Parts: sequence; structure tokens; C-alpha cells
Amino acid sequence: MKRLFLTLFAASCMLSAAAQQTFFTGGKHAIIKDKAQKKIMLLPVQEDKDGANIQVMYNGKTVKTLNVKLAVDKVDYYVPLSIEDLNGKNLVFDIEFWGGEKKTEDVKNYLCWKQIKQADSFDTQNTEKFRPEYHHSPAYGWMNDPNGMFYLNGVYHLYYQWNPYGSQWENMTWGHSSSTDLINWKHEPTAIERDNLGTIFSGSCIVDKNNTAGFGQNAVVAFYTTEGRNQVQCLAYSTDGGKTFTKYDGNPILTDENRDFRDPKVFWNDQIPSLFIMKRLHIILLFFLVPLVLSAQRKQLLQAQEMIKTGTTLDKAESLMASLLRESKHRNNPKLWLTLYQAQRAQYEQANEKLYLKQKNDTSAFFRL
Repeated sequence: MKRLFLTLFAASCMLSAAAQQTFFTGGKHAIIKDKAQKKIMLLPVQEDKDGANIQVMYNGKTVKTLNVKLAVDKVDYYVPLSIEDLNGKNLVFDIEFWGGEKKTEDVKNYLCWKQIKQADSFDTQNTEKFRPEYHHSPAYGWMNDPNGMFYLNGVYHLYYQWNPYGSQWENMTWGHSSSTDLINWKHEPTAIERDNLGTIFSGSCIVDKNNTAGFGQNAVVAFYTTEGRNQVQCLAYSTDGGKTFTKYDGNPILTDENRDFRDPKVFWNDQIPSLFIMKRLHIILLFFLVPLVLSAQRKQLLQAQEMIKTGTTLDKAESLMASLLRESKHRNNPKLWLTLYQAQRAQYEQANEKLYLKQKNDTSAFFRL
């Protein structure tokens, strides 16, 4: 009997490694177990159905998260989910459908379970009748805001808000295309993907020609909003000309109590060797990325922030920050950028469902360091 049990167990393990298995755990929830043997997993989409959240897990840990409108009774098109970096691994796809209550028997009959499959390629020939020939469009999926555009070594780089898993807004990611003439575009691999902080919203890039940040000469530094439980500002950098990015291990670099807090626009200011972030949040806020790396400096930075937030006069906060910058050994050649909070304390009030800025202080004094 023991030998029979071991034989059956071994056969079961061999079957699980070779074939895709689907389990229904009640209501809107299902689990797929499959071994990654090809480059992509093709997911069938039906546009007019509720979406589903998919968590791709390996060894009990979530390695990818996405939302897809999985096909219920027809397939409008397929989208590719890359599993190439997980080749040979036994994966778990934890799936939960959105919308109202669903019966397990109905979910079992969804068409998607028969159509989810692995493949080594995905057709991106783009033969659609109405696809633009002149203007840029992604190889597939949804595109909106342009992000982080720059020119380096004869190549124009365009990043953009992208949903790789459908033709509607969702799964915000930084897609990437490059061009040498702004007419013919090459689709590049995904630049910045969501992480545990959230999805990747809009932002901007700078080419750090003087190695101001310490990531290397001509490193491309991206500033972007991450949308999760709240909106926070994050940083990533590229040392290969913008092809791949490494997320800064100190993210998020900037937080705020406001829910709508996004889309940093970064530029260099030669008069004060610092980067400026300009934010639009119904009101205009100015942020400064300055070369502050020592713990003592960080303490003073927080003190200045608290002065501004609690209503201490701008003059005192300005005086503290001016002294801090003058003492900094890294003012002209910083190794890192940390964030200085608002230079100006602004009050706003709500009227007719709109927010209006009420100027309380003159920020021009702040620039006279």
C-alpha cells in the first residue's frame, strides 16, 4: 500500500509539472498552476466584462501583479504576459474577478480557462486599418501621457503611460520607444514596471551629464509618481542610456498628505546647483532636490519642513536652509539628491468645488541664497 501511494504521488507530481491545472476555490476566485516553459503566457481578453486581478507567484511570493478582463464567452484579442525570466519555475496564478457575486459553477464555465496558453512569440505586425502611420503608437495595448522624453547620443527616447494588458486604461507602466528621426519608432522593452508601492504614473527624466547624482556621467534619472494606497514620488536611474532602469532603494523620495499628488516635472537650475521639481496639485508647489547626504543635514531638513508645515515664518525656514546649503560640502557635486519640502507655505480654500491658491509669502527671497 505504501509503495502504491508513493507511485501515485510521483505520478501526480509529474502530471502537475507537465500540464496546466485550474482549481476553483469558490465564488470569484480561481488558481492556475503551470510550469513556465515558454517566453509568454497568452491571456484572452473580452472588453465588455469585469476585470480580474492576477497575482503571479513563485515559491509563495508574488512576482507580478496585473489586472485583465479575462474572456467569459468570447475572445476579443490576446495580450502577452512575459514569463521568460521565470523559465523552468512552477508558477501559481492567483485570480480573483471583480464585480458582483459570482457562482462557482458559472466561473468554471468561463472561456478563459481553455484559452490561457503559453507561447514563444506574439504577433505585433500591426495591420489594423486605422493604426496611424506617422504618429507614434505602441505595439499593442493602451497608451496615454508621454513621459520622460530626452535626447542622447543621436537617439530620441519616448516613454509613455502604457497598459500592456488591454486596450483601456489600467496597469500603468512606463512603455518605451526610441527613434533617430522622430518618424520611425523602435519599440523597446518595458522601462519601469509596477512594484509593491503601486503602479507607475507620469513623470520626467533628466540626463545627468555632470554625474551630479553619483549614478554615473550621463546617467538617465527618472522621477515618477507611484500610485498605490496613496500617491508618492519615486526615482529610478539608468546607466545604459535609458534602456533599463534601477529603482532607487530609498523610494519613495517625496510624500504628501494630499491624495492627488502626482506627475513631477524636473529641471536643472544653474543659479542654485540643484534640481527643481514643479508639481501641479490644484495649486503650484515647488520642490528642491538638493545635495544633502549627512544625517545632521537630514535632521535640519526635517526641521525646516516642520517650520513650513506648522506655519513658522518663511524667513526662519529660509534662513535655516540657506545656512544648511552653505555648510554642505556637496553643494556643487552632490552624491545623492534628497528632497526639500515646500519652499513656500500656501493656503488654499475650496469654493465651487475648485481649489484656489491664496498666496501668503513671497518665494523670491528663497532664491537669494
